[in-house]
Amino acid sequence: ENGAIFVADTGNHAIRQIFEGKVTTIAGGKTPGYMDGKGIDASFYSPSSIVIDNAGNLLVADTRNDVIRKIDLEARVTTYAGKNNDNSILNEPVGLAIDNEGNLLVVDSGNHQLKKITSQGRIEVLAGILGEIDEESGYRIGRYEDGLLGRAAFNFPKSITLKDDGTIFLADTYNHAIRMIKGEEVATVMGAGV
Repeated sequence: ENGAIFVADTGNHAIRQIFEGKVTTIAGGKTPGYMDGKGIDASFYSPSSIVIDNAGNLLVADTRNDVIRKIDLEARVTTYAGKNNDNSILNEPVGLAIDNEGNLLVVDSGNHQLKKITSQGRIEVLAGILGEIDEESGYRIGRYEDGLLGRAAFNFPKSITLKDDGTIFLADTYNHAIRMIKGEEVATVMGAGV
């Protein structure tokens, strides 16, 4: 509201603020790590996205730690969802959005899914199926399929945006497509999967 811009400074593992021509670090620092704490005493590992919740807290996709972090109005950093280095819950979360009901939507890129975190902290899969684990890379294998939410497949989706009517758009990175989720269906808006 005051015109400040918040930046997930991925390579510096920090959350920065740009306000009135000045850049300040509000949390994290130059060294990757995982620690809750206040301001620069906290640490992140490749944070990639930020949204502001209805209470004014910053929610951060702490991508390489496999968690979502919360920075409150006093600059206290806590873990909001997920468990450090447990990619069965969240696997390299990236894009974030808040829906009309105040739920946090998370693009769970390494699991090829879109997840919803309710205000009660429950994590639900909205769309995307888990692929098999590739023995060589250790990552799950993504796929490409439109259709019902429980059957649709993505391949390392990275970014999300919402329309006022609740329609969700995902940048489905390795499928080279923009996908739309409306109601119970996933459809391709642009791109052909190659």
